[in-house]
Amino acid sequence: MICEYSFEENSISLYSICYQECNTRSLNTSKVYKLDALTYGVEISDDELITKSNEIIDIPVTSESARGTNPSTWSDIFIDNIYPTYTVIDIGHVSQFIAFPRSYYDEQVGRYACAITVLYHCAMFYGCVTGNSSTISSEYIELWDLTGTSQYAVQNGIILGSTDYTKSPIGFVTFGARRGVSLSSSIIANPTIETFKNCINSGNIANLSVAIYRSNGEQEGHQMTAEGYMQLKNVSTNNIVNTVMVADGWNSNVRYVNLDFPDYTRIHAILFSR
Repeated sequence: MICEYSFEENSISLYSICYQECNTRSLNTSKVYKLDALTYGVEISDDELITKSNEIIDIPVTSESARGTNPSTWSDIFIDNIYPTYTVIDIGHVSQFIAFPRSYYDEQVGRYACAITVLYHCAMFYGCVTGNSSTISSEYIELWDLTGTSQYAVQNGIILGSTDYTKSPIGFVTFGARRGVSLSSSIIANPTIETFKNCINSGNIANLSVAIYRSNGEQEGHQMTAEGYMQLKNVSTNNIVNTVMVADGWNSNVRYVNLDFPDYTRIHAILFSR
């Protein structure tokens, strides 16, 4: 059981704040910021948040942008070889791993955007869709439109799209509501392993949205379906490594993202609950 206590004067529950800010549960997309070990805040405007002690403060720049600046590749964020380098000390995941490779979406839809691909996995998890080849195209395009995804290129006849990660939850919640599935969502900056552990162990699923600097100096983002967590111990150094088990949006096998990778330019958890 994870408990959070607050002893400050005039303290109010973080969940109460979220409730006050959202009249409709199914449209809850408030960002939650972890300010320190015991202090959280909920976004109430583009530049302000309210803490659990009912204090309104500016959103700190360090919450999202003061991270790594070294050029990276996407392969750098994954841990590909677990054994014999690591031993598993804690693990949890959804009952059935859900992932279609990008090639399936290319063939069936003729479009690809990482956020839409991983949200479609979430839609399968919550029973909104089945992944059937006869309906996947219209469902994918519906998610595309609901999230405000925009075309930025055409590659080998495939339309490529870009999605603002802050808009993907509300589109997904609406997609579920149209199918009678009531969901809520939240976005958490700089999530910890406990963020994903609490979500997965409550019977839900999440997205992991990160960005890195590429060798050309440009920042590039990617969104993945977070379907589990695994805490590892290096057998040589005894160092603990926190990973998220993901469908990476490219392949059909589980991948392990290093949550502690130092050169993310931003990292967010997009949590869903029913």
